[in-house]
Amino acid sequence: MSTPLLITAFIIFCVVMIIRKTKSQKINEPKADPFEIMQIGTRGVQLLESLSIISTTRKLDTLSGRIEYILEFYPSFVALGMFPNQYMKEAQKARSEYEKRYPNRPINNKALYLLLTPDMDNMGEYIASCIVISYSEFIKDEMEHVEKLKRNSAINKRIENIIKLGDDFKSLFETHNLPDTGQFEAIDKMKELFNKKAAV
Repeated sequence: MSTPLLITAFIIFCVVMIIRKTKSQKINEPKADPFEIMQIGTRGVQLLESLSIISTTRKLDTLSGRIEYILEFYPSFVALGMFPNQYMKEAQKARSEYEKRYPNRPINNKALYLLLTPDMDNMGEYIASCIVISYSEFIKDEMEHVEKLKRNSAINKRIENIIKLGDDFKSLFETHNLPDTGQFEAIDKMKELFNKKAAV
């Protein structure tokens, strides 16, 4: 057999072996509970909805409720992530369904990553950052009201509420067992600005 034919035969052999190996990996992946896998499609949409809400809401009750909801079922995503081929198929369905329902509400990269690559540590860090953002947005909303007030007593009442809610936002870390990687300091710095105003 000539050298070119030998090279061609070797290449064909390698391709066949790669295909067989890929098929073998898919076949050898353990089967997850079919019912649990099917839930990813529905729960995945709910996850993306909730992640969108906690990244934009200014309301403490809404934020806390959604965090609790996410943390109730997200561990099951982490467990099912151990079956990557089956999990990814359903997770992509959830992504497509969400995009159909909310064409004007794009999925941010972090939320998509949390859906496609479930991990509790990453989720905790994302939620923690959303708490700081939510408190910041709450302050902006309150300051719009403060600017329209004329009576000092009414202004001071709003400022006191901003300070108090800062502590309530911080309490979410303990309530939901979330990591503090600088978020406490960020909230305290925002509170400090209003502590000074309240003292004037």
